[in-house]
Amino acid sequence: MVMPIVVASILTGQLVSRIGYYTPFMIFGVCLAGIGAGLLTTLGVSTTEGKWVGYQILYGFGLGCSSQAPNMAAQTVLQRENVAIGASLMFFGQTLFGAIFISVGQNVLNNQLTNRLSSIPGINARVIQSTGVTDLLNLIPPQHHAGALNAYNASLRVCFQVALIMACLSLLGALGMEWLTVRKNVPSKKPDGMRAVEEGKGQGTSSEKVTPDAEEEVAAKAAATGEMDKDRDEAAATSTASTDATHKASQSICTDSYSGYNGRGSRRDEQTEN
Repeated sequence: MVMPIVVASILTGQLVSRIGYYTPFMIFGVCLAGIGAGLLTTLGVSTTEGKWVGYQILYGFGLGCSSQAPNMAAQTVLQRENVAIGASLMFFGQTLFGAIFISVGQNVLNNQLTNRLSSIPGINARVIQSTGVTDLLNLIPPQHHAGALNAYNASLRVCFQVALIMACLSLLGALGMEWLTVRKNVPSKKPDGMRAVEEGKGQGTSSEKVTPDAEEEVAAKAAATGEMDKDRDEAAATSTASTDATHKASQSICTDSYSGYNGRGSRRDEQTEN
């Protein structure tokens, strides 16, 4: 039964990576496991090897299809910071309840054997718990071997009924799973040019849709820009005025200097003529 579990787990992982949805495989696996467990309850002492081997393969394949879905659900549904906790809880639950129901199955088998074999001389609960099935048959007288085998088979069928009940209960949880895909960030198969054009269109569309808050922000920025332009114009006008005043002052000084120089020159000429 281990090989079908391994093969089904690998196939399920590959198919989920291609399809994206894990819920169908979980529902299918639980149904298949329930069918396999139900067929195992029909085993008898004279059942052929082909039947009990085929029933185990069917049951194991169902377990393999459904066992990976809880972990995928934790990684898909939960937020990134909670994925580690969710996946750990899934592994913890599978390990814990697997160990619990192994003990449950062992207790059911021992109790059933005790009730069914108590009529055989020398067989009691302590003997049943301390010996295996082969040694137990060696302790039973030969005339009671057929009855002991039927009792052992009936006890095993009760154990398989427990597995059938749990598979049917698991179907309720599988039907309640969310249909979410694990393929969230799959890269597009379109060429880079087409993807760039679409991204540009998307940015243009998003830029056209302006919210009221964005409008207020744009208006505030425009007003601030206008104030800055006004201040800059006033500063430029002041600078221009100061420059003109400085230029005029320089011109008047040069004119006065030139006039004084011309006056001194004319007086010098008059003295020379005299």
